[in-house]
Amino acid sequence: MGSPISGTMAEVFLQHLEHIYIRPLIETKRILFYTQYITDILIIYDTESTNHVYLTQYTNTMHTNL
Repeated sequence: MGSPISGTMAEVFLQHLEHIYIRPLIETKRILFYTQYITDILIIYDTESTNHVYLTQYTNTMHTNL
């Protein structure tokens, strides 16, 4: 079911999204730590500079198919 290259393409797409959308949040210190392992994502953020509602809304606008 599916092509052997589909996993690689998914990884390339996620790396692109992280580079474009997550990196600015890390650089502006809204996110203190971000890591991904397969289907799990761990984000540590400073509650003084952002909140979970903002992060949820921001990630929901990253791509229409996510």
